[in-house]
Amino acid sequence: MKKKQLETITLDKKIQKLCAIMQDSGGGRYRPYDIFRWTTGDLLARFGLPVSDKAEEKAQEIVNQAVDTYMALVAEAPPFTDILGPLYMELASHGGKEILGQFFTATTNFLLHGIDDVG
Repeated sequence: MKKKQLETITLDKKIQKLCAIMQDSGGGRYRPYDIFRWTTGDLLARFGLPVSDKAEEKAQEIVNQAVDTYMALVAEAPPFTDILGPLYMELASHGGKEILGQFFTATTNFLLHGIDDVG
């Protein structure tokens, strides 16, 4: 197996860990979408941007764990790696996406097609 493929598989497993944190959602108390939304809001707040929708106090521990996991993923991933896209795809309702006409192309497929177009 090539090194790049190995890196992708390792990253995918780590994204799955982040997904599991959001899906646990305090034992079902919160929807994964809410944890995702609060996590992205918390990330923006750390950059000094105003956020109107903050996590409930009881959910903040889950959000902190998700943010820490996300930040670790970003730190070790290659530059410009999309982490939130695959995470969103995994968390979003599969039936709901199809009804809304939302179909996402996996990052690796996009990169491979881009390389074919250039080369």
